[in-house]
Amino acid sequence: MFPIVALLISPWLAPASPSVADLNFWIKQKDITKLQQVTDVPADAINPWPVLRIGGAYGTGRFGWKAEESGDYVVVTTKITSQDVGDFVFRRNGNRLAYIPETDSLGARITRHSFQIDFDPPTKRARIEDKVRLRLAAGGDWMMRFSSVYAIESVNDAAGKSVPFRQVGGVVIFSERKVGETTYTLRYSGIVDLPQYAGSISTQEATLTNDYWYPMIGRMPAAYDLKVKVPAGWTAVGQGERLADQKTAEGTFARFQMDLPVIYYSLSLGPYRTVSEKRNGRTYSIWSPRLSEAEMKLQPRLYQPIFELYERSFGRSPFPRYGALDSPAYGGGALEAYSYATYGGGLPAEDPHEPAHTWWGGVVNNTYLKSFWNESFAVFCEGYFSRNVPLGNIEDRRLAFVSDSSPSPAYDAVSCAEGGAFSGPVAGALGYGKGAKVLQMLEQIIGTKAMVKAMRTWAETHPKGVPGEWEDFERVAKSVAPEANLDTFFADWLHKPGTVTLDVAQPKMDGRELMIPIRFVGRAYDTPLSILLEFPDGKRKFVTVRTNGSSPVRIVTPKPSLVVIDPYQQALRKKTGETMPQNLADVIRRWPVTRLKGFGTHAEALRGSTTESPLPLDLSNKVIVGNPLDFPELADLAVAAGWKLTRTTVTYRGQTVNLGKGGALALVTLPNGKSALLAVGKFTRRPDTGIAQVALIDEIGRFLAGKSEPKRTGPLTFRL
Repeated sequence: MFPIVALLISPWLAPASPSVADLNFWIKQKDITKLQQVTDVPADAINPWPVLRIGGAYGTGRFGWKAEESGDYVVVTTKITSQDVGDFVFRRNGNRLAYIPETDSLGARITRHSFQIDFDPPTKRARIEDKVRLRLAAGGDWMMRFSSVYAIESVNDAAGKSVPFRQVGGVVIFSERKVGETTYTLRYSGIVDLPQYAGSISTQEATLTNDYWYPMIGRMPAAYDLKVKVPAGWTAVGQGERLADQKTAEGTFARFQMDLPVIYYSLSLGPYRTVSEKRNGRTYSIWSPRLSEAEMKLQPRLYQPIFELYERSFGRSPFPRYGALDSPAYGGGALEAYSYATYGGGLPAEDPHEPAHTWWGGVVNNTYLKSFWNESFAVFCEGYFSRNVPLGNIEDRRLAFVSDSSPSPAYDAVSCAEGGAFSGPVAGALGYGKGAKVLQMLEQIIGTKAMVKAMRTWAETHPKGVPGEWEDFERVAKSVAPEANLDTFFADWLHKPGTVTLDVAQPKMDGRELMIPIRFVGRAYDTPLSILLEFPDGKRKFVTVRTNGSSPVRIVTPKPSLVVIDPYQQALRKKTGETMPQNLADVIRRWPVTRLKGFGTHAEALRGSTTESPLPLDLSNKVIVGNPLDFPELADLAVAAGWKLTRTTVTYRGQTVNLGKGGALALVTLPNGKSALLAVGKFTRRPDTGIAQVALIDEIGRFLAGKSEPKRTGPLTFRL
């Protein structure tokens, strides 16, 4: 009897499918447990619900989430920004909600867009027509996604016939499917008013940058053609090749052709002034409504060595041009667009980061859903450029621009390979931080030449139009450097969270070998370590070893007087009580500036007053701008810094600059044991000196030569 009764009453006891009201109540309460109880997430998909509590990587969710419904589809939607998570789509399946990840294309693919765009600045409205080329496989419903601020007005097929659709949040659902290649024309519009978060339109500037203003399927890359109406007195800046303007009775239209398939699109219009310069076959541009002409003219000069080094290293750029857009509406930071970058301020700048995205994000795409690997590559390229650009003394550069690998607690949350937008704010720490530091350690293991070869090989061989991930680069790096046996290195540093803690006992000589007992506190990782050996005659030797703590490190060497483990803090390890020597960049930010009387506005890029002053009685913790030849009290300090001065030049390590077109800086020790910073010459930008204590610079603040001292005291330093 019992089984029969149970069978008869079970339909009445079955839980009902959650209503939209239920979902919105749980969403408002951020009741992740309850939401997970009513949903099914594919085993290979990322659970979206925790994002409600932690937010997306770039703040998605700050405007709140809500559930909306159409038929058997439920969409949890919010206002989204670029490179972050989008709307979450579920399909009712009995009393359950089946999650459809954004990466599930449902058998559809966009191969190219053809946009026509018109802005109405007074009403903040964008009107967009997009002729979307599609490739559809057999199957059921399929969908496109974009920002929920846009509303589809009509969809027509290639014959002009109306195509039925449903829009829920930023998700457009189609039930009709014509298998094969086809074209749909979408007409949509939206009020675009999210300055410093996503797109924004005003009477001052119209920008769709950092916005999902275009439909996507599976967050897959696509090429495009674009035509946008340009208000009188404004300039359009877009991706790809700028074609000739089209002038019609309706107005002037700017046209762009982007043949490289990418995922993230930028477009801005405003009353920008333009400076362009062709340098060694490439055109560099800058657009700004607020920078001076002198400032704008500097940007092409700063970009040229960046692109020339990157092309020699990673292959030819797909674009004959590159530029920088200074956009007041963008906000802080910068955003790559592969043929240009948008900056919220800070130009002109020697910025190796955004140009690196031409390859890492452009040539090889990243969805940002699984990891922020391309940000790691762009940050690594910052250091790679600074260490290897053929400007000044390369050996001095390679020490001055070693990247410190101090860890963040965020590194313990999730692995680099799984730290995408769903991880929330820690994704940025992993992408911009840990991943870049892992790449620097990889360079220590396989060498710069093999590192560059691996990066170039990946850029040249990765299938176009297919997003990349860490695992794809791993395969290439292993094939380029098979002798390095990188399996454990990648497994430890990319596929596990966390960092390491070292415990090193006193080194000692064992015959002709220096034995260094290195072990790991807690988890052991396959770790490269730089070791400084300093000998009684003052000579130094740097050795790179690789250890997992299983046995002491042994180095064949004469007996050193000083052994320093990780002297430039390149290893990704937890540090306690360790500090690097004070450097120029540190003190320039903190110490007051005194410009000596009779020295005018030289070193004008240093902060502080331009008022001339007499030499202070106490030089401690001050930046002193002036020629020591005019002040006997400074002459010995300049000699101690290694400078050779005349009235018009300064020479350091065999390089000479004119004091009207460059200069030098040095941290010097005073008789009282404290320090001062001496600055001489004329330079128009804040010097970029890395971790150097002494630097020779050109007139725009670029490092030419210098001294960058390693750590020599504190933990992990040993005297023999």
